[in-house]
Amino acid sequence: YPLVHAANAGLLNATIDDARLCKPGTLDTTKIKGNILICIRRDKTSSIAQSYEAGNAGAVGVFVVNDDKSGNTLLAEPYSIPGANVDPYEDADIDEREWWGKGGSDKNNSRKLAAYMTVARTHLGIKPAPIMAGFSSRGPSAVQPLILKPDVTAPGVNILAAYSLAASPSNLPSDRRRIPFNMQQGTSMSGPHVAGIAGLLKTLHPDWSPAAIKSAIMTTATTLDNNNLPIRDAFDQIASPFDYGSGHIQPNHAMDPGLVYDMRTRDYLNFICAHDHSQTFLRYFNSISYNCPESYNIENLNYPSITVANRGMNPINVTRTVTNVGTPTSTYVVRANITEGFKVLVEPSSLSFKTIGEKKTFRVILQAMSWPSNGFPVFGNLSWTDGNHTVTSPIVVL
Repeated sequence: YPLVHAANAGLLNATIDDARLCKPGTLDTTKIKGNILICIRRDKTSSIAQSYEAGNAGAVGVFVVNDDKSGNTLLAEPYSIPGANVDPYEDADIDEREWWGKGGSDKNNSRKLAAYMTVARTHLGIKPAPIMAGFSSRGPSAVQPLILKPDVTAPGVNILAAYSLAASPSNLPSDRRRIPFNMQQGTSMSGPHVAGIAGLLKTLHPDWSPAAIKSAIMTTATTLDNNNLPIRDAFDQIASPFDYGSGHIQPNHAMDPGLVYDMRTRDYLNFICAHDHSQTFLRYFNSISYNCPESYNIENLNYPSITVANRGMNPINVTRTVTNVGTPTSTYVVRANITEGFKVLVEPSSLSFKTIGEKKTFRVILQAMSWPSNGFPVFGNLSWTDGNHTVTSPIVVL
């Protein structure tokens, strides 16, 4: 079918900006009928709503071109007519910048382009994967930057999920379709993946605390894709811990993490104390009065990731405690690295365990050597390994 860009198919009383977004009441049926329409996606526009406008205007199909914030994240969405998301950098022929110039000048109206659509097929083993979605939330945490967020990343793009028959797949009032399954995106999909893993780990290890389960998921995550290369984002840039936290979840590895960073109620109460909360607030989490320590360093919270504040040329010291949940008798050695500007020292550099449940404490010293050429944040990682287990924590210097 011939392709027509919505920017060139607007009604006379519609602005080019409104037409290219395929807003209601902006499209000229005489220019669109029998063609595949190209619409532009923006933050506040719904691709599905755009497909309805395209269908109402007589289009036989619709391509929705991602905006710059979406990058190459292509979503499977319940369009009302045959349609697809398109990466604007994948094929410049359908990029709006190739169809009309800045300021709305129609420079390519005479170009004749065509496209075809085939029946949908399932493709397995796509590479690279995973890729951090353009819409995924990024760190650092605005509430407490010294706790790395996100913790991990999990599948959250184009997930086939059970769906209520009480609502349409698009949630548009005009959509009368009802389906028991729908393609869904976002934390609503990645969250259940992690929650399911947590439930399975609790069944396998009923004596583990929530912190131990969280640690197992985080320290066994991967930062490599299925090409064995660093995970990239939707803009074809190498992702960082602010994108994926500790990495992409690996459930089978989480079953046997070797070591965990465990925490008890006292650790959480001390964390709350460090934020100067009152006893009234603390009682929400502890039924009796709790005496806050005179001083507490949030950087020493026994979290599976390590985030510290830049102190210039002064060394940064943090402590962590690991609990052996792997082989009763084992010795772990440390590997630590960080990008330019810092040197990492871990004391001790090896940890020997004789029993399950045994705890060992170590200290991480970050010494600034020079000002990083790219400034801050600076990223690194720390791994303990006994040959069978690898327990990895990201390091971030803000």
